[in-house]
Amino acid sequence: MKKALFLQYKTSLKYGTILNVNLTSTSKEQVLRIFRSNLTKFAPPTPSASKLFVVTPNPELINMCQSDSDLLRVVNSATLASPDGIGITFAWKFLGLSGEPTLIKGRELFYELIKLSNKKAFKVFFLGDKTAVETKRVLSRSFKRVAIEAEEGPWLDKEGNPLSEEDRHREAEVVAKINQFRPHILFVGFNAPKQEKWVYRRLPKLDVGSAMVVGGTFDYFAGKAVLPPKWMGSLGLEWLWRLIREPWRAGRIFSAVVIFPIRVVVSKFTRV
Repeated sequence: MKKALFLQYKTSLKYGTILNVNLTSTSKEQVLRIFRSNLTKFAPPTPSASKLFVVTPNPELINMCQSDSDLLRVVNSATLASPDGIGITFAWKFLGLSGEPTLIKGRELFYELIKLSNKKAFKVFFLGDKTAVETKRVLSRSFKRVAIEAEEGPWLDKEGNPLSEEDRHREAEVVAKINQFRPHILFVGFNAPKQEKWVYRRLPKLDVGSAMVVGGTFDYFAGKAVLPPKWMGSLGLEWLWRLIREPWRAGRIFSAVVIFPIRVVVSKFTRV
């Protein structure tokens, strides 16, 4: 699937594998070209092989893959795995991978895709919690040509399955609404690894042109989370900003900032 979809872009794509996770690095502009090229001719129902499945692996997600073979399989099945996180750059260079990765923050790619969708009059669907619905309200004020729908999804376990019978009914309702709307892009904002597994398992039955997992992106657009100062972002210190603002995330931040580099160093010197 990847080869068929990306054949025309092969000279501008860079591939690398970090801790068994396959990454596809390219510019933000090239990602938008890929979406534009594939979605302009979108006409549901679309064969699964033609649907774009986009993930944005960061050090934390790559760490999760080390103890979750199912998640590793899901991430490596994605059409595009665009690296996100300064730790990826460190690992890429340290492991001696070809070229240098282009990091694209998931929330920035999300916003660029909304602008593209507005230009092309695409339809998009936001699936997450209450912030997904609020994000629709906020963006609808500025973008008039894109058709936006949003729903609160079911509560899921770590395998991406509904927690209760009520959640199973909610999932069925959400899937029906998505298929009725038939969006060009489905944005899913559950926490990892729930969102990756949910999209992977449901995508064949969804009438969508593409699906992208966006993590906590809706929080920023809904005003629930605050962006770090630009200088912190430019220095790769967004993790520190998140630790200050959200100290309850200390465990996840420790995983990305400490455990991930250690694993990368160990992997380099234990490779046969």
